[in-house]
Amino acid sequence: MLVNLKKTRDILAAELSELLKTRKELSDTIDSFPAGTMVRKTIKGKPYYYLAKRDGKRVRFSYMGKMSDEDLKTMKNLFALRKKYLLLAKSLKRQAASLKRLLSMLEKT
Repeated sequence: MLVNLKKTRDILAAELSELLKTRKELSDTIDSFPAGTMVRKTIKGKPYYYLAKRDGKRVRFSYMGKMSDEDLKTMKNLFALRKKYLLLAKSLKRQAASLKRLLSMLEKT
C-alpha cells in the first residue's frame, strides 16, 4: 500500500511541476500581449482608436494612431487571445491549488 502511495505522490508531484511550468510559459505569453481594451471614439465623424488601461482607480487612454481595417482585426484578435489565455491561466491556477492540496493530504498519511 505504501508503494502505491509513493508512486501516486510522485506522479502528482511531476504533474504539478509540469503544470507550474506551463503556467509560467503562459504568463510570459500573456505579458507579451497588449493589456487593456481598445476603445473607439468618433470625433467630428471620424473614428479614433485608443487603448484604455486601468491605473489604480483611473482609466488612462493612449491614442493608438491611424489603423487600417487589417490592423483593427489584428488588434481585436490579440485582445481576444489575451482574454482566452487569462481564462486558461485562471484554470491552471485552480488545478495547481488542487494538486497541492492532494499532495499535502498524501504527505500526512
